[in-house]
Amino acid sequence: MSMLRRRMRVAIIGCGVIGRSWAVVFARAGAEVRLYDQNGDAAQRAPAVIAETLRGQGMKAAEVRAIEAALLPVDSLAEALGGAQYAQESIAETVAAKRAIFEQMDAVAPRECILASSCSSIPPAEFLGGLAGEWRSLIAHPFNPPHLIPLVELVPAPGTAEKVVARARRLLAGFGQHPVLLHKPVEGFIGNRLQAAVVSEIMHLIGEGVASPADIDACLRLGLGLRWAMMGPLETMDLNADGGIADYIGKFGKDYQALSRKLGIAEPWREEAVAAAIESRRAALPIAALRKRMGWRDRNLLRLRQLLEAPARR
Repeated sequence: MSMLRRRMRVAIIGCGVIGRSWAVVFARAGAEVRLYDQNGDAAQRAPAVIAETLRGQGMKAAEVRAIEAALLPVDSLAEALGGAQYAQESIAETVAAKRAIFEQMDAVAPRECILASSCSSIPPAEFLGGLAGEWRSLIAHPFNPPHLIPLVELVPAPGTAEKVVARARRLLAGFGQHPVLLHKPVEGFIGNRLQAAVVSEIMHLIGEGVASPADIDACLRLGLGLRWAMMGPLETMDLNADGGIADYIGKFGKDYQALSRKLGIAEPWREEAVAAAIESRRAALPIAALRKRMGWRDRNLLRLRQLLEAPARR
């Protein structure tokens, strides 16, 4: 780890679930992380909540202490951004709230500080457009929790400088994330659009009585999901035919397109399908056991990420 990385200062603006996870991303790489939240004592409580979460995920005590020591709660936005080279905002998902906080951030952050938002769906032009510091502002949308799931969608505003996008991409990659760049904004960005298509078809299949919710979940978990944890659908197609993806598309492309015209992803979710999905999940897992199951998920996400990253370390 370089001395430059140790000296780097990052500001976390908003200390909810996403903000706390972002704090881990930066702190575990050795950055000084300043925490600020407009709401009550959320920033002051964040280090203890983060430490408890990491212990529950099986992190060693010494590593937890090192991360906790890198976190500094502060009482003002100016203090959080003072000397910062990068800021990650994770507040309420409304245009008004995000526009207001970015105007404040832009007014006090050092000129070299990149201003990034965890926004998951609002087009960047709607809250960053026309900002004096639009040139250094962009969306860096994570997947929850970002310290376990490395994908980050970078969505520049119309006026974001290319050199800022490139620098943000390099910086986040250096912190162990995997940034992908959207060349133009689309509603829901990439990940949520893909997820919406799959989830909507699942609700359609439940509503049609094709299979039980649990069995449909299993098709993703034990079928597609096993491959997709290692490779995307394009690489899956490439490896599923002797002649690669061109061969696969030649054999099955028309079938896929014909099937797509029969999908129900654009249909409203039926109330009975929603009720069936809820009933299935609560039968499998009582509400009281949700938090324990979240811990199980996070520990396995960590193990899976370590497994997938292992070849790169050899």
